[in-house]
Amino acid sequence: MFSSKKDESYKQKLLHALKLILPPVIFILLLLLLLQFLADSGIIKSFVLPAPSAVFHSLTADMPLFGPHILQTLKIALLGFVLSMIVGMLFALLMFRFKNVYRIFYPLVVASQTIPTMVITPVIVLILGYSDLPRLFVVVLTCFFPITISLFRGLRSVDSDLLRLMQTMGAGSWDTMRHVLLPASMPQLFSGLRISATYSVMSAVLAEWSGGGDGLGILMLRSKRSFRFDRMFAAVILIIVLSLAFYGTVILLERIMMPWQHSLKQKRKNVGGKVLALLLILLLLPLPACGKAPDGVEELQELTFALDWTPNTNHSGLYLAQERGYYAEEGLNITFRESDMNFIEMVANGTAAFGIASQEQVLQARASSAKIPVVAIAALLQHNTSGFASAADRGIESPQDFEGHIYSGWGTELELAFIRSLMEKSNADYGQVEIINQSASNFIASMETEADFAWIYYGWDGVNCELQDYPINFILLGDIDERLDFYSPVLITSDELIESDPELVERFLRATRRGYLDAIADADAAVAALMKAAPELDPVLLLASQEWLNNESEKSSEAWGSMLAERWENFALWMSENNLLEEDLDVNAAYSNEFLPEE
Repeated sequence: MFSSKKDESYKQKLLHALKLILPPVIFILLLLLLLQFLADSGIIKSFVLPAPSAVFHSLTADMPLFGPHILQTLKIALLGFVLSMIVGMLFALLMFRFKNVYRIFYPLVVASQTIPTMVITPVIVLILGYSDLPRLFVVVLTCFFPITISLFRGLRSVDSDLLRLMQTMGAGSWDTMRHVLLPASMPQLFSGLRISATYSVMSAVLAEWSGGGDGLGILMLRSKRSFRFDRMFAAVILIIVLSLAFYGTVILLERIMMPWQHSLKQKRKNVGGKVLALLLILLLLPLPACGKAPDGVEELQELTFALDWTPNTNHSGLYLAQERGYYAEEGLNITFRESDMNFIEMVANGTAAFGIASQEQVLQARASSAKIPVVAIAALLQHNTSGFASAADRGIESPQDFEGHIYSGWGTELELAFIRSLMEKSNADYGQVEIINQSASNFIASMETEADFAWIYYGWDGVNCELQDYPINFILLGDIDERLDFYSPVLITSDELIESDPELVERFLRATRRGYLDAIADADAAVAALMKAAPELDPVLLLASQEWLNNESEKSSEAWGSMLAERWENFALWMSENNLLEEDLDVNAAYSNEFLPEE
């Protein structure tokens, strides 16, 4: 009889566990099946969202690659979380114990959470250098706040009668803290720990984006830039798994340390249904109706243009064409969108009709397993103005001088191939170069830390060095290897738009050409148009950069926008030799002069 009751209790627990687990599992499986169907049918392109099967294949096939990155992210997240607990609890105890500490530090603790992580991280890297220390700092800065606030509020909410009772019994501050305050504050403390546990992994990943050589964050960036979206989303899954593991560990500790708390919790019913209902309501909310043009006014065709970076002098002709009404004359109204991470996919998917990229990005996109269908339709500069720059006092005047120095870059295979290729051509040892990642920093700032040289575009960073009276040595890529005189930047569109509406491409290029020719003829007007669109930019730098680019354009004898087959083929061959193209491609399909306006 006793055994029967025990079996019945076990069955009830099992049924209860299944009720909790099965609904989300079934929902996730159905969602994955739906995504797989959408991917297989071509409704969702692989460069927008890869098929679940491709992601899980990468998750298994690339696991040897993931291993070191997982360990690095796990190390930073775990150490950062432990430090966050120490710092968070210390701040809470000090603010509770000393009123002056509360008055001074409470506003600062709150203010610390208003600082955008992506802004402060590069600064911390520059101050603390390239090590685990800046990453840990970012994790602690992100995660200590929930712990501090939760514990502090828990301490302040303890029943005053209990505190008076302890005083009556002659208990000291430490005894009161140990026997009453801390035990009574445990529920609030664990509430903060649960929140911080989920933050720790993501904050470690964010820190890696600006200052690391290993970690899932770096892996995601490199996969994204090489168009390995399956691997990028596999990294996302690993980040989710790590976050859930941290959260589950805190839940387990809470149950061990406060078993009575778990038994008092009431079952939450229909949470999944309520959340799903809320999502459906949000999805069914009507979108704002599109306005109609007034009677007698011709309605312009609305288009989106995806910028590759913050508005700068590479974009001046676009803004000048918009300001002077050249697009309107062609029946177009262009909206410029900054999207330094997804601009190529936006164009390929039709989210943006046109965009700006570089020759290597177009080639890598078309040669990727996703076969991203973007086409270069005009070159904004006839020659590559990028190269390797270093502070003059480093003594780096040729690729041979790279030996024994530190390179600071974005962490892409292209940069490393540039360095390796130039050094091999100069009979130098590539193995003597140390590589660090400093993707969010400016050139001068990177030179003032450990870095010795970096890849820059002279028309922006080089000109800024001139303005700052910061002497540099500059090695132009095309001067060392003519195959590296590639087109950058270029205007791009999609195969689909070319096929469906070639006349639109012609209209866009007619207006754009006028804007760029005007910018070459009048640097002040170009800068004024840029400043109108982005007034936070530095007008002095803009004017100097625009004048430098105009001088480069005037040196060229080629027609605006035109591209040579030889330059495309030579650079594609170089990329293939350096294993930068995932698959073979038809180079001639990657660019077109067909839509350029006649002179």
